[in-house]
Amino acid sequence: MSVMIAPRAIGLLPLRAQDRTTAPVKMGMRSCVPSGLKRAHVQMRALRASRTLDPFSLRGSQVSPLHNASRGFVGRRRLCSVTAAAAQDSGETKSVYGPVANAIGKMRAIAFFLTTTAIAVPLFHIMLYMSPFVLLFDKFRRKAMHVVNDVWANATIMPFYSIEVKGRENLPPPETAVVYVANHQSYLDIFSLFRLYRPFKFVSKQSIFYIPIVGWSMFMTGHVGLKRTDRRSQMACLQECRTLLKEGASVLFFPEGTRSDTAEMTSFKKGAFSIAAKDNVPVVPITIVGTGSLMQNGNEGYLRSGKKVTLIIHPTIQSKDAQKLCDESEKVIKDELLKYDYI
Repeated sequence: MSVMIAPRAIGLLPLRAQDRTTAPVKMGMRSCVPSGLKRAHVQMRALRASRTLDPFSLRGSQVSPLHNASRGFVGRRRLCSVTAAAAQDSGETKSVYGPVANAIGKMRAIAFFLTTTAIAVPLFHIMLYMSPFVLLFDKFRRKAMHVVNDVWANATIMPFYSIEVKGRENLPPPETAVVYVANHQSYLDIFSLFRLYRPFKFVSKQSIFYIPIVGWSMFMTGHVGLKRTDRRSQMACLQECRTLLKEGASVLFFPEGTRSDTAEMTSFKKGAFSIAAKDNVPVVPITIVGTGSLMQNGNEGYLRSGKKVTLIIHPTIQSKDAQKLCDESEKVIKDELLKYDYI
């Protein structure tokens, strides 16, 4: 049984007039197009009819979901990933892997979470004993707690995947307070960023802090909680981050606001850069490559094998213009992702 996929039908080429009314993918006598992909075609047709523009000339919010999906995966990801993303959107099959690969991925994920829990429990007790002394002598930076975090994260990932760090010479000295910003692909991003061996506080959902052991450890380390839909919480988070920076503690942000479902980078929000601009704090952009392939957002029950994670540390950016910081950071990270077949 053969499968034919027309490049124009999945957004790799502009749609022709005769393509707009026909199903783009056929398998025998039955269409195998996920409903999410069909909806994307409907939205593209409506958009082009209203604007009479070529889909590749659209920018920002004008770009159709199908166009974004096709741009987000190039090279070896073009066909499988676009179809999988549309299937996920429609609630259909989420994985393009075979049953054996899925079984291995599931076993690896179970082993990963058991490993991180087994390592976290004894380290948590160490942090409990250290906590009074850390709060007394190092209330804001809590460097001793971060060392424990480093041990936990790096011991967890060592058996499961390797990490390559490029541009380590661009890292500022450990005692320098900076704002780190990175793209966000996967649950594994935080684990991987501890390979920088630099103390930092990161912003996380408030609900994570209630998770036994892991959440409590985050609280003792001084990471910052945020209720994303609560305006007061957002303002309190920004103020807490400014205080940390003034006290010499670095802060890590994911300016996209949340993890990407497709490894495609979304637009950066300006909050992190406003903090850096107000206090003229250096910004260090970091590109994360490969975590989304290992453990896709929404598919945390699978940890794929044979992948390497790469962290690229870019030169420091400093300015009192928040929009400039945002635009430059987004550009350098996106340009690096393009080199690795991401966008």
